[in-house]
Amino acid sequence: MKSEFLNSGFVDGIPTVTPEDLHAKLGHVKIIDVRGADEFNNELGHIPNADLATLGPQLDKKLDGEDKEEEVVFVCRSGKRSAEATKMAMHKGYVKVYSLQGGMLKWNDLRFPFERDRGGS
Repeated sequence: MKSEFLNSGFVDGIPTVTPEDLHAKLGHVKIIDVRGADEFNNELGHIPNADLATLGPQLDKKLDGEDKEEEVVFVCRSGKRSAEATKMAMHKGYVKVYSLQGGMLKWNDLRFPFERDRGGS
């Protein structure tokens, strides 16, 4: 399951990946959505099989228990929070982490698959 992105780049020093590249590798990388639970299931939805770990203490705790060698892409609405999450992971020693360029806004613009969980309370 080791497969680094070919077209990754950097935005303000943060490793990034395009939605097209992530779409091509679905199922081969870990995806962590750092938005709130309400956003995870709103009109933009979330990428299939993405884990939800809201930026802040929840994500911090999750990163302490994950494999630092695993390839991880962080996702948010537009790319700002995912860039912060990528920075946080890098400070924790992760080596193959990326922020999704344009976030779920761009993902939806490209009409890539997404899900919405509408579970009752």
